[in-house]
Amino acid sequence: MDLKERIKVALGIDTEEQEVKLAYEAKLVDGTIVVSEADELAEGVVLNILSEDGEQTPMPEGTYSLEDGTEFSTDENGVVTEVSAKEEEVEQEEETEEVEMEEEATTEDTMLEEVGNVVRELLENVTSELNTIKAELDELRGENLAKDENIVDLQTENVELSKQVNDLGGEPSAEPVKARKFASNKPKVELSRADYKKLSAQEKFMYNFNK
Repeated sequence: MDLKERIKVALGIDTEEQEVKLAYEAKLVDGTIVVSEADELAEGVVLNILSEDGEQTPMPEGTYSLEDGTEFSTDENGVVTEVSAKEEEVEQEEETEEVEMEEEATTEDTMLEEVGNVVRELLENVTSELNTIKAELDELRGENLAKDENIVDLQTENVELSKQVNDLGGEPSAEPVKARKFASNKPKVELSRADYKKLSAQEKFMYNFNK
């Protein structure tokens, strides 16, 4: 006997002679079938338990859950005293999901901010190191330019000395030049580059000649 027939039998309806509109019926989460003469589950409605043989018994006092998630409470007479609509639970679930999504978004924003701070710090460190390297390169470049200038000065001086030697070699000597004329018992003094640059052209020549 199917549920429809069992309800008809429980209501005392002749299933062969009369067609009736079924009343409210539903299943609890444990599979128990509940029925009512009312069209829907609401406060004040009387609920009965429908057994397999079609017998109806009043719902015991307590709180129950239907398969669709709706919860309700009954008193000792099987009268519904409270109904927690499934829509309310859905709304609560949606609110919970929204809160979770907001928390996830906040967590993601926090992570992105932390990553941004780390990247910013790394860029600052790299920029500082590049500036240090640039300063060192500029210093080395300045030193190399100074060395190049010194080399040019020395080359210019050598050219001038060579010219003076050629000029002196071409002039007639008033008297024979004796090698010992330039001899001296004084020890030779090595001049620094700075002192050497202070000498006149002739002094530079004599200094180089007596080496």
